[in-house]
Amino acid sequence: DASRLAFGLPVVEHDSCRVSTVAGAMQYVGDCLGLGGSDVISRSRALMHVVGSEAMRNEVFNSAYEKMLERKRRMATYTSGPYLKWMGHFERYLRTSAATAEAEGRAKGPFLLGAKLCYADLALYDAFTSIWDLGCYGRDEAERAQKFPYVCALVQAVATQPNMKGYGRPHADFYVAQLGELPSAPSPATVGGVFAPLARERLWEVTGGGDKGGILVRIGKDTASPAEANRLSTGALVKELELDGERLRYRRLTGTGPDTGWVSTKLKSDGKELLTRSSKQAPGPPVLPEGSWQVLYNDLPGRGEQLRLLFAFTATPFEDKRLRDHAAVDALKSAEIGDASPLAFDFVPIVRHGPYNVSTTAGAMQYAGECLGLIEDDAYARARAAMFVVASESMRNEVFYPANNAMMARKSKRRFASFDGEAYLRCLDHFELYLRSAAARAEVQGFEAGPF
Repeated sequence: DASRLAFGLPVVEHDSCRVSTVAGAMQYVGDCLGLGGSDVISRSRALMHVVGSEAMRNEVFNSAYEKMLERKRRMATYTSGPYLKWMGHFERYLRTSAATAEAEGRAKGPFLLGAKLCYADLALYDAFTSIWDLGCYGRDEAERAQKFPYVCALVQAVATQPNMKGYGRPHADFYVAQLGELPSAPSPATVGGVFAPLARERLWEVTGGGDKGGILVRIGKDTASPAEANRLSTGALVKELELDGERLRYRRLTGTGPDTGWVSTKLKSDGKELLTRSSKQAPGPPVLPEGSWQVLYNDLPGRGEQLRLLFAFTATPFEDKRLRDHAAVDALKSAEIGDASPLAFDFVPIVRHGPYNVSTTAGAMQYAGECLGLIEDDAYARARAAMFVVASESMRNEVFYPANNAMMARKSKRRFASFDGEAYLRCLDHFELYLRSAAARAEVQGFEAGPF
């Protein structure tokens, strides 16, 4: 019980307070030092972005760094898909936040919460620079600034803060000592992967069929394939799924008619255009009425259940939006609807509340928990709540899903009487230890102990 680690490193200690997990520790220190958000939504978004930055670090940095350690040398290139995906998420968030601030007449950028730096900006600065200093991503600074201008502006703004001048780039020196000097930089043309275009570049608008109530839709690509009973309405906005000559397979975004199918972009007889490429913004889900709640999550075991429990416990009405297949989630992603996507990182769960969308389980639980009075209004309480949510999600990923997936993989889809218990016992021990030691401290100090 004398252990100072609730769940492992890193841990921050401050007087009698002790907080584990990157998200919990960053939130606590940020709040104490005046770098936290000033209201519920900004605090939750800051936490959301720290969780996102750690996910990026795990998926992008760790995989490349471990490969270099295995080879005992630096690499000029590495698989770029995850890097471009995560850079695109943060670039989109900063871009849309700046546009919203400008439209509302508020100070915009260059930071996550606007003109004022918060602790999440420092978390992102560290994640971005550690990835770039590896040398296999974003070596060409001009190309980097062209693809990700908002991300690069945030990094530059952090780097030029008064107290940052002496900090330097410690990652770069460490990599040289451990893995050697950088290899020759590849030309941009040899770097694998491309930055995903915005969804609006693949949108079409139906311009023909005005005198017939829309244009003809067929089930297959062949113009002799069966036609749908209903036409695709004139003015409808559709997303391109496949284009073969003048035959287009689409997914409908607005208007009426079949959700998907094949249409001709031009009339064969006279070449008249039936659909034209559109620069319009794909529509996102409608803004909720003021004060109303919605939870969007995968309809899978354990997904979104924490948020549903929170609303059930407080007897708060909410819309339970279960996304029952991959297509339902994909329809909300940035690849489908561009900047209108409510998903910060292209995954669920998210909680929606009036005009606000908050992603990641930790960010969403903090936002709803604060709004509904389930978190005390002080830095230590918020940080511990964040720490426990992050730890509970780690336990779910390490204990629940391996067992659940193994059961589902069996042809008989049967339950197991037992499964690997090491991870289960370790995680339960962490929580038991914390609750037991917290109860002991409360008793010594004359406070009411537990059970929470």
